[in-house]
Amino acid sequence: TRVDITDMAAWCNIDFENSAANPTQYAKKLYLNGTEVTEAVIPSDASEVKPYVFQGLTSLTGVTIHDGITAIGAGTFEDCSALSGITIPASVVSIGDQAFNGCKMLSRVDISNLSAWCRIDFASEMSNPLNEGGKLYLEGGELTTAAIPADITEIKQFAFYGCGSLTGVTLHNGITSVGKRAFAECMGITEITVPASVTYLGYEAFCNNNLTTARVLSTTPCELGKHIAGGGIFEQKVYYNQFGKYGNAKIYVPAESLYDYKAATGWSTMADNIYPME
Repeated sequence: TRVDITDMAAWCNIDFENSAANPTQYAKKLYLNGTEVTEAVIPSDASEVKPYVFQGLTSLTGVTIHDGITAIGAGTFEDCSALSGITIPASVVSIGDQAFNGCKMLSRVDISNLSAWCRIDFASEMSNPLNEGGKLYLEGGELTTAAIPADITEIKQFAFYGCGSLTGVTLHNGITSVGKRAFAECMGITEITVPASVTYLGYEAFCNNNLTTARVLSTTPCELGKHIAGGGIFEQKVYYNQFGKYGNAKIYVPAESLYDYKAATGWSTMADNIYPME
């Protein structure tokens, strides 16, 4: 029912081979010198938070990650069901698979630099601490409209997945790529404009039930990311769905390119929802 340690730095330096290797997955409680760990402080000399190191701690409510940490490993905070808030420093460049899976109470994520956030390599949806609908705070203020900074040309996959605070996004003309599910499940976003500079839209980039309108400004249909299902004894099927679920969203494109869009690879599967701009 408990795991006891005497040195947090030594604990954070353990290389757990997989999720089953950490006894906290079963014990659920970690004690440091006899006191239950509810607030974890990552040692100042660490450059990464190793995989699975706090997995399954049901009493962990907070974590301090110092600026200088570059990576958060796979499954690091998985099933930390009481974790309610976390600050991701601008030094973080990658977050591993399932790092925040099962963090049902995680409602606030604080950052200090939006460009740095947009550059993080998220391994999966559950790598993003926003995945349960948490709100994103930039320098202490709730981020409701994300104006992507001018120095960002690529929005990484899962970058804002599940963000509960966003009601709008401004993509500048200069962004070339929006990654897979970058803004998926951002239920407050009802409209999106895709600038003419975008040459690639990842699968389900803007997918949510509430998206009603997408304006795509390029006269040339961009490449669409796809999802392939099936295989083996089952016929493989290819899916494209960049804008909204169940065909709710109307997609407006330049009038002179209407038929190009309706015939283009991927876009043709959404042809009934494509309309000319007025």
